[in-house]
Amino acid sequence: MCMNLNHSKTQFFKRVSLVFASLFSILAASPLPFFMEIVPFHSSRYGVTGVRCGTSPKGNTLARNIYFILVGVFAVATGSTFITLYSKIAYKIFVHFKISSNQNNKKVKEINEEANYREKNDASDYKENQEHSTVRDHQMNPREKSSKTRQIPMISKQTGSSKRRKKDRGITYRMTIMFFVITLLFFICYIPKLILIIIFGIYKNFSENLSTSQRSAAMFVYEMFIINNIVNPFIYAFMDTKFRIEATTLLKRAFNC
Repeated sequence: MCMNLNHSKTQFFKRVSLVFASLFSILAASPLPFFMEIVPFHSSRYGVTGVRCGTSPKGNTLARNIYFILVGVFAVATGSTFITLYSKIAYKIFVHFKISSNQNNKKVKEINEEANYREKNDASDYKENQEHSTVRDHQMNPREKSSKTRQIPMISKQTGSSKRRKKDRGITYRMTIMFFVITLLFFICYIPKLILIIIFGIYKNFSENLSTSQRSAAMFVYEMFIINNIVNPFIYAFMDTKFRIEATTLLKRAFNC
């Protein structure tokens, strides 16, 4: 958002970043099989025995706690970094839109004033020199004629340029909002799950000490990342104008029926 298009990341850099992120994710998750396992779970209230993913009673407790604490610290650092970067991006875009809007409004105002002024002068000149217009047209050289004919296209060209800038600002604004919504949804869905993973990793019998309603709520939060996977495609799709119009029409027909 903040970089010039000439300084955009190369294809090689993007591929290396993707490979590095994948390797880092694999390395960060590799200790989990040593600390987590399928644990039998018995409910004395209902007399039911099941299994769940829980902390393994085997292994080094200190190493397990250190691992989950490091995961928590990394999550906090990553979240803080995202918040800082997106705050700077939001501030930069806000300032850019504000300056561009003021400049465009000023230019449009000047163009309109100039057009009105020329229109008034042309009307008065036409009224005063109506009888001599034919003679003056014959005496005018080609350069003066071309300059007069270029006045109106120049104004329309400037107006078209301002419209294109306004359209580009709108696209940038929508893209920024989309990334903000996606990032916010990611944090809402994954941070609670990460907190539960850390708690389950440090406290072995945490799940057994919960009531039925509390356990159901904890499992809902634990699986809440599915919402992110479902909603993300719709966020991307609604950026498309044609899809948004068709989806709105379909919803209106469905609710009207």
